[in-house]
Amino acid sequence: MKSNKIFFSVLSLALIGCTVKQKTTSHTDELRFEWTEQATAKTPTKPLDKTLNETPEPAPIKISARQFENADDKAKAITDFTLQWEGTPHRIGGMSREGIDCSGFTVLMYKELFDHKFTSRRSADLFTEVDPVPRKDLKPGDLVFFKIYGRRIDHVGVYIGDGVFAHASVRKGVIFSRLTEPYYDQRFYMGGRVKQPSKNESSSIQ
Repeated sequence: MKSNKIFFSVLSLALIGCTVKQKTTSHTDELRFEWTEQATAKTPTKPLDKTLNETPEPAPIKISARQFENADDKAKAITDFTLQWEGTPHRIGGMSREGIDCSGFTVLMYKELFDHKFTSRRSADLFTEVDPVPRKDLKPGDLVFFKIYGRRIDHVGVYIGDGVFAHASVRKGVIFSRLTEPYYDQRFYMGGRVKQPSKNESSSIQ
């Protein structure tokens, strides 16, 4: 009888130990889950498309100043500016020759060429400072917005003309590309024309 009592006592302790362990594990998992939810709260609602992510960017196109010598002043200015920066590597948050990102390149170009100061810095925020323009109505100097990896705008460039735009590519740095390239064609979202100040704003500036 004693041996049976001892056996059941040991068995009971073992079961209690498993129960405690399971509760602890469950509690740990719950905490980990809550932490993960908090950490990813600001990510896009749609998971990144692996196919889009793995698709290689097309090779940049070669542009010379002569190709736009008969174009309007904006197209020539954008081309010359991009040629000076061509090959500069991509760096998130960068604004120098050592590295620059797509929105930084756009903001800097507009500041130096057109004396326009955007109040935003991110691609998605720049879209709030322009009037939407469909692709067929794009003009030199319009911005072109893309959704490269997901549901939100995450890339911007400056349109030159003839389907060509300038931008700072993640993998290739500052380059010229064509909107007709399947990579960009499939990810194109909308064009944007920089909003002109209203008459009231113009008079207050003067």
